[in-house]
Amino acid sequence: MTPSSDVRERTVDARTELNRRIHVEVMGVVWDEARCRVCGWMLAGHVMDGCVADNCAQRPAPLLRADRSPDYAGSISAAWLVVEKMRAEGFEFGTDSIGPGWRAWFWHRPSNKYYRVEATDAPQAICLAALKLRAALAVLSPKPTETDTNG
Repeated sequence: MTPSSDVRERTVDARTELNRRIHVEVMGVVWDEARCRVCGWMLAGHVMDGCVADNCAQRPAPLLRADRSPDYAGSISAAWLVVEKMRAEGFEFGTDSIGPGWRAWFWHRPSNKYYRVEATDAPQAICLAALKLRAALAVLSPKPTETDTNG
């Protein structure tokens, strides 16, 4: 492996992880384990009846896996889904170009929290700003923990 291919591979892995985190932490998507991760069909009890956990029955296999998140960090149209989701939840949004890169920000009016991120491109800046705000709000209002109801 050459040094440049190693860097490229790490960059792809980092973007894939960023996309996964956006899909789960911002968009709220959780994969239904009763579905085939390759084609999305419901799992069958036996391979002769359809997909099972480790074998997709669809032939030819789909070009994109059903469990793959959109490329939020690499596509402005996918990143805009993040903006629309955040706006629907009442967050203000803005972006502008800064020299060779982009700045994106989200503002949470009730807490008056403002989070701005600079990145090399607009989709990445949008994603990082959304994650930064989600993390900050989780600290401000943590989810309630389950309590023991057995007395």
